Order: sequence, then structure tokens, then C-alpha cells
Amino acid sequence: MDVTRRCINCSVRLAHQRWRMVEDATEPMVNILRVWISPTPVSHLNRVCTACWLAARRNVQKQMRQDANRPIEAFNEETDNREPTHIPVPPPLPHISFPQRQETARIISQTYSRVAATSRHCIFSGCENVERLLVPTGVKEMLLCRYRLYIPSSARVCRYHLENDCWEQLQSNIRDFTASQMDHMLNMMERINLRTLDFNNINMMPPNLCQYWLGVTAAQFPELLAEIPSLHNEVPSASVALSIYLAKLRTGDSNERLSSLFEMPRSTLERNMNKARNCMSQQMVPLHLGLNHMTVEEVAARNKTIPEGLFGNPNPSSEMRPAIVICDATYVYVQSSSNYLFQKESYSLHKHLNLVKPFMIVCCDGHILDCLGPYRATVNDATIMSNEFRNSNGEMRRYFREGDVFILDRGFRDVIPELIEYGYQAHMPESLSEGEHQLTTQQANKSRCVTMCRWVVEVVNGRLKRDFKLFRQEFFNKAAKHLMIDFRNGCALTNKLHPLIEDIPEAAEYLAIAFLDDIFNEFSFENE
Repeated sequence: MDVTRRCINCSVRLAHQRWRMVEDATEPMVNILRVWISPTPVSHLNRVCTACWLAARRNVQKQMRQDANRPIEAFNEETDNREPTHIPVPPPLPHISFPQRQETARIISQTYSRVAATSRHCIFSGCENVERLLVPTGVKEMLLCRYRLYIPSSARVCRYHLENDCWEQLQSNIRDFTASQMDHMLNMMERINLRTLDFNNINMMPPNLCQYWLGVTAAQFPELLAEIPSLHNEVPSASVALSIYLAKLRTGDSNERLSSLFEMPRSTLERNMNKARNCMSQQMVPLHLGLNHMTVEEVAARNKTIPEGLFGNPNPSSEMRPAIVICDATYVYVQSSSNYLFQKESYSLHKHLNLVKPFMIVCCDGHILDCLGPYRATVNDATIMSNEFRNSNGEMRRYFREGDVFILDRGFRDVIPELIEYGYQAHMPESLSEGEHQLTTQQANKSRCVTMCRWVVEVVNGRLKRDFKLFRQEFFNKAAKHLMIDFRNGCALTNKLHPLIEDIPEAAEYLAIAFLDDIFNEFSFENE
């Protein structure tokens, strides 16, 4: 106990009271104090509380009044016999050495940076807004993963910058970290790593994993979600439901495996998947697929240089620029069925497998105009197209104009005269004449010109099966009832997300070769 911080007489603590030093007292007061605390010696460093100080002074005044009433001789005798007052000098205090405060160790990072660890201003430099809010944990984790920028716990952000989502503008050159900041940053990374696949917050997923599982980027995902607003009213988490359906299209994995990936029961996963499928089919697909999502003039505007030069209107200023489309049927394989009729109509003698046929109508730049079907495996391409164009009041006849161009393969040879009768132009590779073993030069060159334009539909079919593994494996019979819904959804996603096919730099050169000596206008290529 430090006696210098207590009253020498009553030992009361002097932290919150008034006090006086003994060295400030008069000699009579010191004598009074010495009597009170005897045999404890009195030091000039001792302290006295105000109450004891006043009591000692009153005692001195009382003695002075008593001495004034006593005879002078007695007072002198008493004074002569009194020992001189002597206040002992206390020994010197020991030397106390306080430890020097060491500077906090700093860690310099070459990769990560941080903002200033202060709550006095916004983390955006130059911001003078008075309002300062805590930075949400999700934002801190996003900045750490995406921009390698650490936000200390004491940092603050104004409401304007928090709500405007302009985090790419946040810059900082501070690269030194304290040990506690480094520990906090590592703990944050550990938490992020434990929930790498957070489908509730796609922005927090690594870009490669987002593309791998969903087939879209983190920037494209909110755009898709915005086009199916009804999904928010159908499921608890629209982001998770859409992720489930995209992962199903992308990977083709079984529902059991997807349920373990999304950490939910299979029944819940299937319910979310069905809701997402239906909402996408009803709201997003009409915006990106079908004859109603673009006019025939917009189709004509998508003509590329080579198809336009070979089969289109040679006058580019003509108002009747023909629309050029490429048609083909593709395959989606299904399981063998115990239903005899379905098994008979879905079995292909050409592929020796069970399948159905979606029918594709594609623009010259790879944009899918429409996807029809599914059709039976026993129906050929010519029959499919004939059925679609037979009705004069049907959608196809009302949509396409006279003079529009259809680029086809040899499977459509039986429908070519019918299309020409309707006023359309139809081009396909030439076939061998009866008894011939080789195409003539004229036929071969004409076939090459058709092939130079028809490859686009093959590329589009390849994209669908490359990006959506679900379509390149056998569909279960139970899932076959929504096969075409899935396929049209995949076509709409391809139209929305995939870049279009551009003209090659050599397009004009190819046209110049084709029209050399006006050889293509009449398809009269002479044998050499």
C-alpha cells in the first residue's frame, strides 16, 4: 500500500479528496500531528486530508488561546524546557525505471493492401460526408477476395458509397499490417474458404468456380435473375433456385449429387429446380427466343458478308433485303421405354439409339431465331419443314416473306420444290446424279458455297451440347416430359450470353473469288 496516497492521520484514500502536504504545515500543526500518530515518524512527504488539517489547525488555535491566558513566566518556562522541533529528512526514494514502450511490429505485404484503420472519415479518400457506418462483413469479404483489399474493423464508410456499389474505385497504397490485422485477415480468409460455394452470394464465389458450376459469370448472374422476377415469390432464395437449375443444365449431374452440393434434401432441390425452370420458360425465353422476339427485318440485318454476297440481294440499298436463315434438326438422346409406341417412334434406325429431334432455325451470325419440337426420331428433316410451312396461315408463312433464303442440307431435298413454290429461295449441297460417282465442277463449287454458310448451325448445335452437358447424355424417361422446356431454356441462355459470329477478315476476298468472271451468278463452273 502506498502510504503517501493516504492521510497520515486517518489513513483515508486521497484519490478523490482534497489534501495538503505536511511540509506546508506550521510547526505547531506538525507537533499536533506527531502527537496524533505517535510513535510513527512524520515526513515532509506525508499528506493530510482536509478534515485532519482543519482539526490540527483548530487544536493549534485552541492551544494559542490557552497560552494567552496563562502567566508569561509559566509560558517561558515551558518554552525553555521544550525540545526543538526536528523533522527527519526521509531517505531518498529508490530509482524506478519504467520499461520503454516498444513499437508494434509491422508486416509489409507485396500483394494485399488496406485502408486506414480509423473511424474519423470514410474509407474512400477525399470523401467529406459526415455520416459514417460500419462496413458490412459481406463487403469486407468481397473486397478481400476480388480486390485483395483489407478493411480493418475500425474503418467506416458513408451511406452514399455503401449504397452505390462503386467498390472498384476504392484505392489504397497502405501495405503494412499489424499482427492483429493479419490474424483477422487470415481468419476472414478461412471463413471464406469454408463456404467457397455460397450460392446465396454469387459475388463471393471464385470466378472459375462460378463459370464451372453455373456456366455464367458473377456479373451475368444478376442479369439473369432480373429477367425472372416471379421466382422471388415462388421460392425462399431465388439465387439458390436459379443456381440449382443452371448447375443441372451445365453439369447434367444427378439430383442426388446436386442435393449434396447444395446441402439440401433431394425433394427440396427438385422443387426449387422446377420453379426455376418454369419461371425461366415463361419470362426469360420469350425475350430471347421465338418468332416474336425479333422481326424478319432484324433477321435480315444479321446477314453476314458471305451469305449476303452469295445468296442475298446484290444491291445492299434495297429495301427488300432478304432474311437468310439456316435450318437443321439436332438430336437429344433418351432412354429406352417400356411403352411400345414411344419406343417405336423414338428409335432411330440411322443412329441405332432412342432420340428426339429439336428443329433449329438460326440466323447467319449464330443467333437462334426459334427452336421447334421435339419431333419423333422417325420423321426426317424435310417432313418437319413441310409440316411447319404447309399451312398458309401458320406462323412460319406469316413470318417469312417471299424471297427470303433458307440454307439447308441434303436431308431437306424433298421439301425444296415446296419452298420454291411458296416464293422462298432454298439452297442445299448438290447430290450425285443417278449413275454418277463424282460431282461435276459446277455442282462441287455450288456445294462449297452452301457449306461456307451452313456451318453456322452446326456450331450453334455444338455450343448447346458443349455448354449444357445435360443435352449430350441420355435423358431419363421421367425427365423427358420437360426435355423441350430445358432445350429452349438452353437456347435462350445461349442467345443472351454467347457472343455472336463475326465476319472473317477474308470474307471479301472469298466473294471476289466466287464472283470471278461472274461464275456464281449462274452456277456455271466450266470443267478444266
